[in-house]
Amino acid sequence: MGVRLPNSRYEELKEIGADIIEDADISEYPFDVFAVADKLDIKVIAYQSLPEKAAKRCFDASEDGFSGLFTIDGRSEWRIYYNAAMSEERIRFTIMHEIGHISADHMDGNEVEESEANFLASFVLAPPCIIHKTTVEDYIDLANEFDVSLDMAYYHIDSYNKWLRFSGPNYTEYEKRILAVYEAGLLLNHSFHESA
Repeated sequence: MGVRLPNSRYEELKEIGADIIEDADISEYPFDVFAVADKLDIKVIAYQSLPEKAAKRCFDASEDGFSGLFTIDGRSEWRIYYNAAMSEERIRFTIMHEIGHISADHMDGNEVEESEANFLASFVLAPPCIIHKTTVEDYIDLANEFDVSLDMAYYHIDSYNKWLRFSGPNYTEYEKRILAVYEAGLLLNHSFHESA
């Protein structure tokens, strides 16, 4: 599934993933990727909402989606353009992949950056420390619980099982940060239901 990165880079990417989760306040799974982009001040635009010529240029650039820093009316803003005709799971992954590019300060679009963005998307969509808090037993459970494709779930369950084998609930600092956001969301949700 792409280029194998040094272990130290995976750790850096997990830190970036934790930053995304904190900054966007992702406290429940599956989450709304459009709301995440909005919280991170990233505008998301479907190819299909564009005039025909602009949409064609987007499809020529990428079948799935792409991102960039654009100057609009003299103001710079991050934008993600995506193909809304894809499956919901593919759209969610594509948008998180592009958020990964933006968050990791990618500039070149090379194979290494593509692998890093894929890793970030998988990590943020289903962090191992959050999977551990669920009843997920296999990749089909993972796909259903986190609203991801079976392909992503198939590869990611392997990552989760390695995580369990080598570190498991001996949480790192970034995992503690992710869990703090998640647990705060559970508390808020619990107190909301009690008062309702």
